[in-house]
Amino acid sequence: MGLHRKVVLLLGFFLAGSLVSFAQRAPQRILILHSYNEGYNWVSAINQGIEGELQASEWDLWYDYLDTKNLDPEFSLDAFVPLFHQKYAHKSFSLVIAVDDPAYQFLVRHRQELFPGVPLVAMGLNGPPVPRLPDASYIVENPDFARTLEFALHQNPTASRVHLVIDQSISGRLIRQDILGTKLSRAVTFDWIDSGTAEAVVDRVAAIPPGEILVYVVYFNPNDGYQSNSRILERVRAVTHVPIYAFWAFNLAGGAFGGYLYDGIAMGKVGAQMVKEILSGQGFRSFDQPLGSWIFDWPQLQVFHIPESGFPLGTQFIHGPADFWAINRTAVVVFLIVFVALLGYTFLIGLHLRSQKMVRIQDEQVISTQRELMHSLGNVIENRSNETASHVQRITVLALFLADLIGLPEQQRRQLELCAPMHDIGKVGIPDDVLKKKGALTPQEYELMKTHTQLGYSIFQSSSNPMIQAAARIAL
Repeated sequence: MGLHRKVVLLLGFFLAGSLVSFAQRAPQRILILHSYNEGYNWVSAINQGIEGELQASEWDLWYDYLDTKNLDPEFSLDAFVPLFHQKYAHKSFSLVIAVDDPAYQFLVRHRQELFPGVPLVAMGLNGPPVPRLPDASYIVENPDFARTLEFALHQNPTASRVHLVIDQSISGRLIRQDILGTKLSRAVTFDWIDSGTAEAVVDRVAAIPPGEILVYVVYFNPNDGYQSNSRILERVRAVTHVPIYAFWAFNLAGGAFGGYLYDGIAMGKVGAQMVKEILSGQGFRSFDQPLGSWIFDWPQLQVFHIPESGFPLGTQFIHGPADFWAINRTAVVVFLIVFVALLGYTFLIGLHLRSQKMVRIQDEQVISTQRELMHSLGNVIENRSNETASHVQRITVLALFLADLIGLPEQQRRQLELCAPMHDIGKVGIPDDVLKKKGALTPQEYELMKTHTQLGYSIFQSSSNPMIQAAARIAL
């Protein structure tokens, strides 16, 4: 064999190996077909779970949405077939994920026509799949309604009525059947708030007396768009006199108190694991275990005077005391270091300077230092809470103007000048999602925001230093 042919063959082997290596590294394309709109909280939670497991560098994720909640009940999903033929005629997918029953039933009828030979993962089904396909893995949605209902009965021992906000969609009817089949520890009457406009739902909830149980399941009003569930829940939260129990984690964002909550993110992760198993040759399987956990909103314990004891082991509290330290640990540590340094500086000055003249000079230096530190800390809080520019300085000027009007003694006026910047120090204890929220606060968020005065007072109250005591009173 001549040298030329050897070189050509070696180059050919090298290029072939490179192409194989490239094919192995190329991202696998996955189509995720949702039954509902992309703005639906449930949908975004599932996408978040999938994306957490299937990294973009290794997987090419495509999304499509049937948006069945905004379609007329008589509309046939078969109308999507020619559209999908046009969209995906030149695309090949390694696997298709169907989310919720409408998407699954659509693919049962048209998968071999649209995506021949492509395996399937179906998640979020309301019951055992019918029909069950041999080349598909399944996640049957199985919320544990009994756990939340039993806990609500435990927290409300005299309650005999359970009010449930639930729509009359296919999912709503199936959930109602499951709840009616649940065996509870004591007999209760179910009041189904399941029809009417958003205003009618809110009016019925407002009439629920204290001591009875309210469960917000889901309420979608096609006339109000795909975000109606969250909006209606927020309005319900604003008028109710009782805590709102729930079955799904996404309802926490709208103001639900909590319960044993089914988590769309967890389901998305399990579905993504099934994708990896199928494409690595491990085969198909089904999963029907509850993907739930105990989650409650901490501020509502105070609003509804619910004892902290008696919650199940492993309960997670959102917006609770743990969140304060997790979110504000750095700010609190810096704050404490500054004040320890300030107190130490003041002590050393008093210890080493004996002459009256030097003491007066150093007093002015201490006051100047205190003023700068107070204003610096005030500016930190101003920046964190997105206040308008120079908020701290303007509050100080206004406070001194009022002090002069009422003839405040000079010593108290000086304390006011030094400590006025600390009026909002307690905002270090307010979570960012409330403190920096754009738009109006919900009633429970407003109650949480008001606690910044007590938080600021608690930071200073243990000191015997007159200046810091003044800061405590101003913060309160």
